[in-house]
Amino acid sequence: MFGIFRTALATFVVLEHLGTAPYLGTYAVFGFYILSGYLMTRIMQKTYGYTLRGLGKYFTNRFLRIYPIYWVSILLSFFLIYLTSEELTRSVNTYLYYPTSSIDFLSNVFITFTPDSEPRLTPPAWALTTELFFYILIALGISKNIKLTALWLLASLFYTIYLVYVNASFSYRYFTISAASLPFSIGAMIFFVQQKFRIKKPLNLSLAITTIIFLNYLLNLNYQTSHTYGFYFNLTLCALLIFCLTEVKPNYIRIDKSIGNLSYPIYLIHYQCGIIAFQLLYLFDLKYNKGDFIFFTTSIIITLILAYIISTTVEQKIETIRNKIRPSSKIT
Repeated sequence: MFGIFRTALATFVVLEHLGTAPYLGTYAVFGFYILSGYLMTRIMQKTYGYTLRGLGKYFTNRFLRIYPIYWVSILLSFFLIYLTSEELTRSVNTYLYYPTSSIDFLSNVFITFTPDSEPRLTPPAWALTTELFFYILIALGISKNIKLTALWLLASLFYTIYLVYVNASFSYRYFTISAASLPFSIGAMIFFVQQKFRIKKPLNLSLAITTIIFLNYLLNLNYQTSHTYGFYFNLTLCALLIFCLTEVKPNYIRIDKSIGNLSYPIYLIHYQCGIIAFQLLYLFDLKYNKGDFIFFTTSIIITLILAYIISTTVEQKIETIRNKIRPSSKIT
């Protein structure tokens, strides 16, 4: 079920960025972080191990997972800026314009961003920098056993409480690498908890938690607490949902995987697809603003089409290589 879940999260990001759903994307990004913390801990424990050989295979596969499709997305941005204008691309996202220095260019190529880095040819890529940081940290053993993971989780929790106590801005509690330590450590702990505990009827419980998550989101939008208590309550609910989903075995595994393969391309290219939507609507003498229903609908259709093309061509070929690198059993 993680395939459908990942693509749902990616779609929520698009809803915030190109539609009219504030904070939905931020909730989804921290959901991605929890899932990554769980999955990276799981594959280090179950597949790669902590030997030099295992680490080499792990890092090679992480590189192949992240960078080639990301490079496709920035090439698409280069092409669209060339065909249209920086004025248009920046109207979709203010960070989307050509790099003006070698440092900016290299940052975009190798995904070394700070929260304020600009330009970003793929604007949401700041979160990939965070992902890469914790991929390394997990490989180095921060979640090697339950005791280390518990210490990591406690330190992250106390740090988050401190940020809330001193009234740190939401940007600081969301965009920074240190802020992401909490969801990643929660995800890592889910692995160890899941090894010891099993739940009955996980699908029913997952559906119930999903309903509560949406109600929590709508309630906190209404009371304007989406960036404070609502945000952290959602984090807890999302962790419970992921824990339940670890127990769900989909009847149609291939469909779940195919849908999941769309998530990463959707996340990377949706702003570029918004630019294409603007141009396409302009050809029919239709002028809509970002957030308008027609603009969003056109953008999401184009995003899904391009994401499918990327997942069935580029990603499929890369996956063949990754399968050859990935060990069939844990390396010891």
